[in-house]
Amino acid sequence: VPVSPNLSVIRIPNLSQSAPQNYERGLLGLCPLTKIGSVLSSSSNTGVLLAGDVILKADSLEAPRMGQLRNFLATFSDGEINFLVLRNGESMKVQGSIKNGLLGVLLEQALDIPRIAQPILQEIVGDETIATPISSSQLLAGATIQSVSGNAVRNWQEFRSALVAAGSSISMTLQSPTMTASSHEVNVTLSKTEETKLANLRWTSPLPMQMFEPIYVLRSSGGNPLTALQMGFDETISMVEMTYITLDRLFRRSVGVDQLRGPIGIVHVGSKIADRGYSYLFFFLAIISINLAVLNFLPLPIVDGGLFLYLIYEKLFSKPPSIAFQNGAAVLGLGLIATLFIVTFYNDIARLVG
Repeated sequence: VPVSPNLSVIRIPNLSQSAPQNYERGLLGLCPLTKIGSVLSSSSNTGVLLAGDVILKADSLEAPRMGQLRNFLATFSDGEINFLVLRNGESMKVQGSIKNGLLGVLLEQALDIPRIAQPILQEIVGDETIATPISSSQLLAGATIQSVSGNAVRNWQEFRSALVAAGSSISMTLQSPTMTASSHEVNVTLSKTEETKLANLRWTSPLPMQMFEPIYVLRSSGGNPLTALQMGFDETISMVEMTYITLDRLFRRSVGVDQLRGPIGIVHVGSKIADRGYSYLFFFLAIISINLAVLNFLPLPIVDGGLFLYLIYEKLFSKPPSIAFQNGAAVLGLGLIATLFIVTFYNDIARLVG
């Protein structure tokens, strides 16, 4: 599996935390150009922007960094936008479409070509804003890195390796993006902290991290009953918290009601879990029991949570709520439960039929 170099996270000062991207990835304040990783099938730029196109200019923005480009595009309303792209080694102009600040493409860093985007002169480290190592070098956006301390550079992998090998005193030769394409040398001195940070960077794989996560984790008490009790207590607390979080997300609409399951869905899932063994089935039944316990203690009429509120009311006012109020609340509670039952029953049938 091919790997690519990890780049340092550079936090940009004077940038809103609500910006689409409030950081960049680069080395010493230098970042790669941005390229089109892929074009979504639903994108209006299909056939206009192609996978592999390197963005040299977007409207008036020269050699944009990836985060910088995303933030720039977010300021646009629906319409057309002009690009200068590098395609198959040739520069060409194209006119793309933008909708709600989006192009309908996936952006990547152009790590395969040793050209730099707009240099970053300052970064946030901790709570302080400091100058980056290349802040005084007066580099031009779009310049091509030719060599580092005598080592030729063809991509960002070789660039990072050459920087690490150079140590604290770095000499870079860059080719200007101007018509003359002249080369000039830039000298950079790193502090011990910057040198260590650079050397400690790792590598990244195109494979998603989810591929390396376990499907499930088995916990064992090792035959110790006290450990088993503690584990059960911890799992119970965790499940109670997850149930309350799910209810909160239902009200916030970050979880849809179509995710709820009723009696038919519970039996359907339980039958699949039972095939794994009794321990899995007992754990599943424990989860159902915890969910019911949480629901039972919600402050709703006709469940124990509602009755508990009645007791608090009676304690505070020395009399119970009126019979009319209790009857009305009971009818409301029954209506809520009936609605929940109908919704979950519909969801269960829809899943089975689908």
